[in-house]
Amino acid sequence: MGLFTTQKHDIGRLHYILKLAFERIKSDMHNIFQWVTYFHQKHQEHDERLAKIEQRLAYAPQRDEIKQIVDYHAPKEKIEQLYSKIMDIHERIDHLEAQKPAPRAALKERLMRKISKNSKEYIKSVILGTIKKYGRISGPQLKEIVVEEQGICSKSSFYRLLQEIEEEQDIASFTEGKEKTYFLKTQVLK
Repeated sequence: MGLFTTQKHDIGRLHYILKLAFERIKSDMHNIFQWVTYFHQKHQEHDERLAKIEQRLAYAPQRDEIKQIVDYHAPKEKIEQLYSKIMDIHERIDHLEAQKPAPRAALKERLMRKISKNSKEYIKSVILGTIKKYGRISGPQLKEIVVEEQGICSKSSFYRLLQEIEEEQDIASFTEGKEKTYFLKTQVLK
């Protein structure tokens, strides 16, 4: 009797395993069917788009047709006049390029302007001029004008030069909250 129950148990277990396997196959087939349907729809959409593009191209004028239209609407004399004007413009450009200063001299001149523009004394005079112009101005506002808008020095250079100007006793400052405000010592604090 033990042998019969073992075989019955094995058959039941085999039946259960087969059932699970077929359920997995059924699930996989369902997923494959969904993917095939999705790709089929995409294929149909692409076919429709391709047909529309081909239709547009069929109605687009060909190169020979365009040339005929241009020849019909633009007489040869007009084309020759345009060509003549284009050649004249090319000659003028060549003449202007010949008059340009030598690139080396231009580079040297630009470097000298940049060096003098960003020199320590120049930056100090810009800072002093800005303070004088506004009467009194906060440090962040002054930094925004000199560093961010004019771009003549870095933030660290700006604060170092501002400290030097303060030490030379050209400007004075006071602190309101967290902001330091600068003014010329010759001005009366309002």
